[in-house]
Amino acid sequence: MTQMKPPLIAKVETAIEALLLEVASHPLCHFSEKSLQVRLASKLLFDSDFSMPLPTNIRQRYKPQLISIEKDEARCLQQYYDEAYKTTPLQMEYGNNLPGPYRVDLAILNPDDIRRIETVQLQDADNKYLKPLVGIEFGTEKSGWAQMSNMHLVNDARKVSECDHGYIINVMRNTNFGCRSKGRHAEKQLRIDRFMESVQTLAQNQSSIVWIGMVVNIAFADITFLAPDGHWMKYELPQDTDQLARAIQARFSPITGDTC
Repeated sequence: MTQMKPPLIAKVETAIEALLLEVASHPLCHFSEKSLQVRLASKLLFDSDFSMPLPTNIRQRYKPQLISIEKDEARCLQQYYDEAYKTTPLQMEYGNNLPGPYRVDLAILNPDDIRRIETVQLQDADNKYLKPLVGIEFGTEKSGWAQMSNMHLVNDARKVSECDHGYIINVMRNTNFGCRSKGRHAEKQLRIDRFMESVQTLAQNQSSIVWIGMVVNIAFADITFLAPDGHWMKYELPQDTDQLARAIQARFSPITGDTC
C-alpha cells in the first residue's frame, strides 16, 4: 500500500517544481547557486510551517524563570518557552557534523527538534548540529565546472546524505550561441557533456538522494532534463511545459519517510 508523503516534504517538492519551471521559462533570472537558493527560500517563507519562529532551549537569558520552576512548574515552563529565543525551521547555510567546514545551502529543521537547540550556532547541548529534515544543495555552470571537475557534486552528496531527505538541484545554462571562438565553443560543450555524465552516474549510484539535473539551452529554448529512468530527455518550451512538470514530479520518490 502506498504511504502518504509527509506534508512538509510534499510542500518542499512543490516549491522545487515551481522553481525549476520558472528557471526553464526564464533562464536569465538566475546566474549562480545563491540566486537559486534565494528564489526557493522565498517560496517556502510564505508558508508558516517553514517561517514561523519556534522556541529553542537557550536558557542563559531566563534563569529567574528556571529557578522558580519548582514553585509553579507548568506556568514557568510555558513562560520560558513563550519568551525564549526562537528560530525558524528554514535555515540558509546550516552547518553539519562532517569533518571540514561544510554547510548545507538550504535546510529545513524538524520543528520538533528546535527545542533541543542550546547554542547561538543552532547546535544542541553536545555542540552538534541537528540532523535536518531536509537538505538541499544547488549548482549551476558556475559551480566548479570551469575545472571540468565533479567534486562539487560529490561534496554536495556528502552533505545532504546527513539529512533525512536530501535534494541536489543542478541547473546548467547552455550559452554557446554567443560564443564566437570555435575553441571556446568546444570547451563549453565539453563542460556540459561532463556535467550530464556526472549527474547521471551519481544519480544512479546514490538513489537515496533526489538528483535534479537540467540543461537550459538559451539559444533554442529547449530543456534537457534527467528523467526518472536515468536518461536525459529533451523538452521544447512552452509547448512541452506540462510534460516537463510531470518529469520533475516523477523525480520525487512517492514514499519519502516518516510523517512530519
